[in-house]
Formats: sequence, C-alpha cells, structure tokens
Amino acid sequence: MEKKAMKRVNVILETELYDKARVVGFIRKKSLSEIVRDALRDWLRTNVDERAELVLSEKDERGEKYDGAAHKYVIHFDKGGLPPVKGFWSLTMYDPEFFFVPNPINRYNLSQRNTFVTNPDGSVDLYLQAESPGPDKEANWLPAPKGKFIPMLRLYWPTDTPPSILDGSWKPPALKRVP
Repeated sequence: MEKKAMKRVNVILETELYDKARVVGFIRKKSLSEIVRDALRDWLRTNVDERAELVLSEKDERGEKYDGAAHKYVIHFDKGGLPPVKGFWSLTMYDPEFFFVPNPINRYNLSQRNTFVTNPDGSVDLYLQAESPGPDKEANWLPAPKGKFIPMLRLYWPTDTPPSILDGSWKPPALKRVP
C-alpha cells in the first residue's frame, strides 16, 4: 500500500514539476530546488488520497500569518475531541518554505502517539510557541520558530461516521493567540 501511495506522489510531483518547469522555471528562472519545493507545497495543499485529510492553516483567527516571534498560540480540544481517525493524526510545524523547524527538543509534530497532559476537565491544550510553556506543559508543546510558521494537521484514515472531518461533523479547532 505504501508503494502505491509513493508512486502516486511521484506522478503528482512529476506532473507538477513539468508544469512548473515549463511555466515558472524558464520564465522566472527558478532553481530546480525551488521548483521541487513549490511543487511539493502545492501538492501538500491538496487532499492526496481519500485515506488522508490534510488541513493547512496559514493565518490565525485574526487573519494574520502565524508568528512565533510575536505571539504564542494554543489549540484546544474538548474532552474526547481529538481528531477522529482509524489510523493516526499528527500536527506538524513547518517554516514558510515547508521545512521542519529546528528546535531545542527535536520535536517536529504532535500526535496521538504522544502522552499529553490533560486539563482538569479532560480537555487537551496544545501549545505552539517559540519558548517552552513550562515544564508542566512541555509534553503538549510543539516548538515554533521565532518568526513565521505554518501548522498542518493530518488525519490518516479519518472516521467515516460522525464525528468525522469527511462529513463536516468534526472540525479542527482554531489555533488561537494566547493573550
């Protein structure tokens, strides 16, 4: 199954590369690495397969680009409200060029494989910020750069019965600035 998915990715990238090289590469004189990066960015913004939903967020609830130098952010999941999947989910941190963000704890995503600290009511807060939220919350911390960043939530094999992202009965909570 992985081989089939990888082949599909290669086909998409090859098609995108051809189009980008023809339309952008020779007109704007982009390097091959820029063409590949742009094709990958475009591909990541689409739903690759019915077994995966990718939710890309580029702006906060105020319509401003995420900025780890200026703000701290939190995403709050009510009790029982983590992404509903039969496979797994992950929240990944990217820089504006869609590269992983280097950080002091070498953590590039959070997922159900992590052991989160829950709030007294059973809800979970995940912190996206440049500095640690403190030792008691560090298990829920996804380090952000001191600058612009892009979070992406992936749901692999999402549930097809409510709650589900597929029918809109589950929606990812907003990533909000911490006052």
